[in-house]
Amino acid sequence: MKDKIEEILDKLLKRTQKGEDIESLLKEYPQLADELRPLLKLAVEIEDIPKPELDADAISILVAKVRQTMRSRKPSVGFSLKNLFTLHPIISRTVTAIVLVFVLALTTVFMSANSLPGNPLYQIKRISEKIHYAITFNDEGKAELHLIFANRRTHEFESSFKIGEKIDRKLLMKMLEETASAVDISQNLSADHAPLIRQKIALCNKKQLAVLENTKQYACQCDIDIIQTAIKKCRELHACLGCEQTPCNDPYCPCNE
Repeated sequence: MKDKIEEILDKLLKRTQKGEDIESLLKEYPQLADELRPLLKLAVEIEDIPKPELDADAISILVAKVRQTMRSRKPSVGFSLKNLFTLHPIISRTVTAIVLVFVLALTTVFMSANSLPGNPLYQIKRISEKIHYAITFNDEGKAELHLIFANRRTHEFESSFKIGEKIDRKLLMKMLEETASAVDISQNLSADHAPLIRQKIALCNKKQLAVLENTKQYACQCDIDIIQTAIKKCRELHACLGCEQTPCNDPYCPCNE
């Protein structure tokens, strides 16, 4: 049985590289589907990750995910993590490359944490975010990550703005998109988890609104329209989330208008 599943996994990994759908492939081996599915998904996710310098936390999470995937498999199969790295070049090659890059670039990764758009280290920061998101499977975790990214984009937008100069429109749109994504996913959460996430989103939204209102006062005239549009979107989102204070003491809250 051990030799059989290893042989099948090797074959299916090669087929996923050619673009074949995992679920379609598993239909050919229904008796092994539960064992093969997590391994195939993990391999595809790792293979899709870009290979430049990566964030230390992201690498730790990735390694932990590999171990978790292997622990979740049925012990009767007798398939070990050692076998995975020995017999499957896709996972072995990629994880080895990630670890080597991590060792060589650890200092650079930590320096990228506070980098802003235009800084060479900023791309490392964004790649680590994509990795973290790629290996997060539950909706609560994804909503939290979108919220973290939204707060980061807000900080970056505020920090990179210079009085009288044009704003970074791409960064502004990304800031709003991350918040909207967090809201969308929060709608799928259970009644136990949704309220807390939506409270956090509301705080992030208010921060964004305050930053935009302040930016509008000092921005280039050519950017006023897009900033005003962004402010409108923040106010619409506020209405969607609902204001918990009546009356609201926040000077930027639409409830006070």
